[in-house]
Amino acid sequence: MNIGDHAALDVHVDEALLQLFVAWSGDRSSLHTDAAFGRRSLFGSTVVHGMLPVALVPLVLHRLFPGQALRPIRARARFLKPLLPGRKITLRCTVDAIEDGVVKVAFEVAGGTDDMITRGSFDLLPITAGSASPGIGKSASPIITALEEQELHFEDLDVGRRTELTLHIGPDQRRAHLDLLSAVSRGATDALAQFDGDRFAALAALSTLVGMQLPGRTATFQEFELAWEPGDHGTPTQLHSTLTRRSDTTRTINQEVVLSNGTDTVARGKVSVLVARSPFRPPTMEELAHNSLDHGLKDQVVLITGASRGLGATTAKLFAVHGARVVINYRSSAEQAHAIADEISAHGGQAIAVQADITKVDEVQAMVKGIIDHWGRVDVLVNNAVGNFRPIAFQELQWDQVQEDIDTIVKGAFLTTQAVLPHFLQQGGGRIVNLSTVAVETPPAQQAKYVMAKSALNGLTRSLAVEFADRNIAVNLVVPSFVETDLTSSFNAVALGKLKANSPMKRLAAPQEIAEAVLFLASRRAGFTTGQKLMVTGGLPPFH
Repeated sequence: MNIGDHAALDVHVDEALLQLFVAWSGDRSSLHTDAAFGRRSLFGSTVVHGMLPVALVPLVLHRLFPGQALRPIRARARFLKPLLPGRKITLRCTVDAIEDGVVKVAFEVAGGTDDMITRGSFDLLPITAGSASPGIGKSASPIITALEEQELHFEDLDVGRRTELTLHIGPDQRRAHLDLLSAVSRGATDALAQFDGDRFAALAALSTLVGMQLPGRTATFQEFELAWEPGDHGTPTQLHSTLTRRSDTTRTINQEVVLSNGTDTVARGKVSVLVARSPFRPPTMEELAHNSLDHGLKDQVVLITGASRGLGATTAKLFAVHGARVVINYRSSAEQAHAIADEISAHGGQAIAVQADITKVDEVQAMVKGIIDHWGRVDVLVNNAVGNFRPIAFQELQWDQVQEDIDTIVKGAFLTTQAVLPHFLQQGGGRIVNLSTVAVETPPAQQAKYVMAKSALNGLTRSLAVEFADRNIAVNLVVPSFVETDLTSSFNAVALGKLKANSPMKRLAAPQEIAEAVLFLASRRAGFTTGQKLMVTGGLPPFH
């Protein structure tokens, strides 16, 4: 034998060959034997056991080493692509190296010139001819008892999980392997006698472990390696497996496997398996009813800035109606803020009024600390605070007037968000809803300071949404048109009339309609929504 020597065998993998492999290995996994299950799998049909071509390697080795008896001492394989039933494959073996009397042979399974299905290798040790006689018996699997097929999904599997199979490798199993080889080549008897069939039966047991037990029918075998201990430890009677690693990214598990004879280790190795996740199950009627009727806001702690009047006050009351515990932030309107808290309490809700100038970092930090001390958590932040909407011509506008709106709208949102974020991160998530305006994209005249501040709030929202999406923190915008509050009550009748006339609905938005949008984005109904604008404009542009 020389390095580079090679031999090949063409095989038609038909249903009969598949059934012979099942009889030998005991691997009756539905992925290989159940057409209906195969159609639902990621392959769209049943696939051939990856180990089946490996079981045929003795036929090629027989051509490569005529008359030389060899025993596998190490086997490896990586299953690159699924093999579909009915295909013709080429099984090729090549001598890679000869080191210290050990012959290293690479093998590959190809479906065509550029269609590589499996790659692997065997380390082979020369043995006395005839010491691997196939014996005589009936066809049988190396697994001593018929196994009940498991169906463990990726979510079911944890590191440390163990399983054990009892093996019975002997003349019956060698006969089953001989039946498989004979279906491909008439020279099967000589081929199996030339190689240690018991060790190929041990490889078949790996297929059965994966396909029937851990994880069972959800498995796609990806890779294995098995090395026999030096010396003759006899035939293995037990196969032990321990799950040592699981990868959420690749959805694979690794198992360490040990073959033993009851007292000594015969061989050890590892297998890698791709595992299907739990199949999609539409929610039940009970689940839909519960999730639709319950917004998931009961006992959630909601901080609303600038909530002593107008839209903020309405939003606070609506959250309380849905069982939330509400923090009504105010800067100077103490009487109004406490009146809202009292009204909520009188109707069985929970609310507190907390004074803080949100443009001052120490006051914001003290407010959030007080909320945590009082209720132990904060779940939702609604940045609603705003200055005034008094029109000022740009040429008359002073920077300190611009700064006032930026401080209230942008700096206030910035400071309150920074104050609550550590608690969101610690508790595993949170929701932030910022109140913007259509004026950002369709600005009215003489509102530069307001538009500038709200535009910056939009940018802050988008940045935070991207930065914290993977931490279960959703950040969204509610974008209303003009709302019927004290902010617009100062408009003269002519201006107000024009606003209503220009609206497709011929009216301004009601505070509750905007509050409902805020509540939606804070609820479980918007669980997969972040970085978005929810337009509440009554049909006015812009359209998103």
